[in-house]
Amino acid sequence: MIKGLASSFADAKDIAAYRNAVVTFLQAGFSQHDAEQKALAVGDPGKGWMDNDLSNDTPWVALPVEDWKAKFGPNNAKSKAHRAKVNVTINGKTVTCILGDTMPHKEDIHNGAVVDLAPGAQKAFNLKPPFMVPCMWEWAQ
Repeated sequence: MIKGLASSFADAKDIAAYRNAVVTFLQAGFSQHDAEQKALAVGDPGKGWMDNDLSNDTPWVALPVEDWKAKFGPNNAKSKAHRAKVNVTINGKTVTCILGDTMPHKEDIHNGAVVDLAPGAQKAFNLKPPFMVPCMWEWAQ
């Protein structure tokens, strides 16, 4: 089991912050692509790495790049990892979640998060964003 903190992402405020930032960057003269990339530092678009809608009741999670590549190998790891099942435990409750997005590389994560929970997973644990809560996770069998 991997232990650390679970963080919230892709909730309504996170998505609104992202969209507002995109508009601000576009108005400042950035291209659509550059505006979207810069807005990622402000919020989340609510879309997973394979265009999953992360804002619904599905218990989506994101994991660091190294974790899903270690499990699924270097070749086509992203497509193999997509929709893999992950057991997340918080406060003694375990929920089987679905991998639908990726976190940054571990060296770029500075808040202790080992898993990000999208709204469906947040709801399954009855957590209100924003949050950082102790957790454990492992690949489901």
